[in-house]
Amino acid sequence: MGQMDLVETFQNLRDKSQLHDAATAGAVRIELTEFRFNPAGRSPDRSCDALHAQSRQKGYTSGQIRLAVVRTTLTQKAMASGVQFDKPIDVATRELVDVTDVRPERGGAAAVKYTWRWEPMKMADAIGYRPAAPQEATARFHRSNGGWVVKDKGVK
Repeated sequence: MGQMDLVETFQNLRDKSQLHDAATAGAVRIELTEFRFNPAGRSPDRSCDALHAQSRQKGYTSGQIRLAVVRTTLTQKAMASGVQFDKPIDVATRELVDVTDVRPERGGAAAVKYTWRWEPMKMADAIGYRPAAPQEATARFHRSNGGWVVKDKGVK
C-alpha cells in the first residue's frame, strides 16, 4: 500500500470524519508514513518504539510488520484563527430567532416552541463552516419557588 493508498484509506474511515473535515477545510494537515520492520530487528523510527516492543513481547520474531503512522499538524490558516490542539473549537453559538408558541401543560408546566439557528463565529470562516437553516425545537419548563426552570431545552 503506497502513500496515496494510505491517505485514501484513512480519509474514508467513518470514525475519522471530523479530522477528514478539518483537513478538507485546510485547518489540519495529515501526514501518513508507512514503516515496514522485522520485529527481531530494530525499531524503524522513534514513533514506532512502543509498537516494536509490543511485537517483540508477543513473540513475533520473523516476517515483516507494516505500520502506518499518522501525524496531524495545524496549518497556518488554523493557527492564525486561534486553533490549538486538544482544545475544543467553537465555530458557532445557538441564537434564538423567534418564540412561536407557548402551551400550558399539566402540573403548572409549559411547552415553548421556538426557532433557533447557529450564529457563526470567527472560526467558522477559517474552516469553511456554513450553518444550516434555522431549526425548530420545543423546550419544557416547570414552575418552582424561584420562577420557571427549564426541564428540557429541546435541543442537544
